[in-house]
Amino acid sequence: MAHFLMIFRGLKWENAVVDRLTDLKSYWKIIKVSFLTFRSETTESEKNVHGVMPYFVLSISLMVLFIICTSYTGNWVTSKCLVSGFGIISMGLGVFASTGVLIMLGLPMVGMFNAVLFVALGN
Repeated sequence: MAHFLMIFRGLKWENAVVDRLTDLKSYWKIIKVSFLTFRSETTESEKNVHGVMPYFVLSISLMVLFIICTSYTGNWVTSKCLVSGFGIISMGLGVFASTGVLIMLGLPMVGMFNAVLFVALGN
């Protein structure tokens, strides 16, 4: 518990320093200032995830439709539409179940989890 409290205090201090330096940026006309902090990568990846979220459902739907359509051969005997459909369902269940287990073990949920679905569908 003390470790999490220390991290929380550190992040609070870090945010205060970045806010203060951002306020001072207006005084520096010639110098371009950028900040790299402990949480820079996490913050930027979360911004990216929330920016592309509206397109997420559309892109997954198009990928699933493409996979099912390409497995259709025109013959009901040799066509594998149901096999590919159930493969997509089992892949989704596997990704969500493994994420649930990791969250149950105490690992934090990250926004890049959405990319796992594309990687799994692409293989």
